[in-house]
Amino acid sequence: MSAIKTFKKGDCIFKEGDKAAALYVIQSGTVSVCLARPKKNIELYSLSSPHVVGDQALQGTSNHLVTCVCLTEVKAVEIAAEEFKALTAGAPQMVQLVLRSLADRMKALSVEIKSHRLERDSSPVPEDQVARALGVAFHSAVYRGKKDGADVVTPWIAYKQQSQRIFGESPKRAEQIASIFVKLKMASFEKGKDETDPDGAEVIVAVRFHDLGAIETAVDFYQHYY
Repeated sequence: MSAIKTFKKGDCIFKEGDKAAALYVIQSGTVSVCLARPKKNIELYSLSSPHVVGDQALQGTSNHLVTCVCLTEVKAVEIAAEEFKALTAGAPQMVQLVLRSLADRMKALSVEIKSHRLERDSSPVPEDQVARALGVAFHSAVYRGKKDGADVVTPWIAYKQQSQRIFGESPKRAEQIASIFVKLKMASFEKGKDETDPDGAEVIVAVRFHDLGAIETAVDFYQHYY
């Protein structure tokens, strides 16, 4: 059932990681859709009446990928995702196609905005997220890298894309994480010419991980013992 809810300034309507079970139609007030950070959130965009937030619940996403913070007092209609889906299920097929197209377009736009904001994010990793940050490097190598003898070589672009699109990690931080393993002699950067600028200086084209087992051990250590 839908219900009108009132939120105070500073309240979170939902946070990253929360179950995406409802969407909210803003009736009054303004919210900030952002990426939560320890010192300062990264705002993606702000919305006011009559916009909707929490539409991830309609996109097959089980958990919210962003945080929604009230910039003022906010009144919003909370609609359970399953209730909304039931309402639209009885709509003509053309209406369902239009709604699906709009949802897909919004999802793609959100990804682009998030990517653009993350490109400029250089905030430090919170202590409670160190294990996750190290795990990003490990999983990016596992899923996007290729075996080369005892090493795993991951194209630099693929490494950053995996870190950003799958784990929501900024390219800047993904590079910093890889640099840590390079300094520890657990990985090394391979350099070459940028295909889009063949006359320019050499850039990182791949990261070669020498011992993924040791990196996995480091992730486990920070997760369970540190």
